[in-house]
Amino acid sequence: MSSSGDRPADHADVVIIGGGAAGFFAAANLGELCPAWKIVILEQGREVCKK
Repeated sequence: MSSSGDRPADHADVVIIGGGAAGFFAAANLGELCPAWKIVILEQGREVCKK
């Protein structure tokens, strides 16, 4: 994997669909396991983990 400086700004290593509790905690756990990864959460509403 290339370093984060080599990736384009619109690149994500992981995209999680849904910003509810499960999506939020999945992103948090992945972030701990793979801190160099760019993780994006897509949520229909305005706030993540609001549900």
